[in-house]
Amino acid sequence: MIRKAINNGDFHAFKANEEEEISLLQFADDTLIIGEGDTSNLWSIKAMLRGFEVMSGLRINFNKSNIYGINVVNCYKIIAVNTSRRKYEVSVKVSVHTLGTRCWRRILDFPGPGLVPNPGSGTFLNDSVNWLTRDTTGGAYLIVSLDLEKESYQKLSLPVFDDVTTLGTLRGCLSLLSSRDEFDDVLIMKEYGNENSWIKLFTVPHTNPWGDDCHYTKVLYISEDDQVLMEFCKDWTETEYNLVVYDSINNTFKIPKFQNNIHGHMVAKEIYVESLICPF
Repeated sequence: MIRKAINNGDFHAFKANEEEEISLLQFADDTLIIGEGDTSNLWSIKAMLRGFEVMSGLRINFNKSNIYGINVVNCYKIIAVNTSRRKYEVSVKVSVHTLGTRCWRRILDFPGPGLVPNPGSGTFLNDSVNWLTRDTTGGAYLIVSLDLEKESYQKLSLPVFDDVTTLGTLRGCLSLLSSRDEFDDVLIMKEYGNENSWIKLFTVPHTNPWGDDCHYTKVLYISEDDQVLMEFCKDWTETEYNLVVYDSINNTFKIPKFQNNIHGHMVAKEIYVESLICPF
């Protein structure tokens, strides 16, 4: 199971050197799963352990299980981004507050010139905050990533040149929703930071029963059987949002109904993920 997860890119083993890596050590009564120190590995470990329970019928005693970080600094940071305009110049200043301290710190300004983060596009992945940006001088879209540990930036180019609606995460990867005239493309970056690893997951047609002005605004979740939960807006005024489930195999749409929805439409959508950390 672990080997399959490694081959699929869902789990990253610890590299002892350039040729050897370690992912599993087993003893008479103990099992050690060893991997790189990132949050995606934690979710993969939990998924594998749950999968083992389902397939084997055995139960794992999580009360006797522990997670240890080696050379991992346990600190949390809050990022504040301030955009200001002066005539034709745009500056984006970034400040960081480390929890447990009493002050904010200015770090390097947003890389520019002309790059401005899209409102609400900040996406956390791989210990970095990623923003969808558009060059105000040339119009090209880019992703700007801030490494929270190193507090340094990198720019990632995009594989599409049409209108890019949103940046998000799907299946543990950065994702893009790219709008075209008759359909939308959904893409993911299989290897974080590798601009050549973008692949298209599927295409969503615009032929739907909600009118010509309806457009998709965000891809929220993809199930294992390729059911796609998406956010859409019925008109370009973007005043009323709803959810739709797109069956990418049978090319069908379905709007889920919610009990006690007194507003008749959805206001805010967030994906709930079971926490790894027990609050007690």
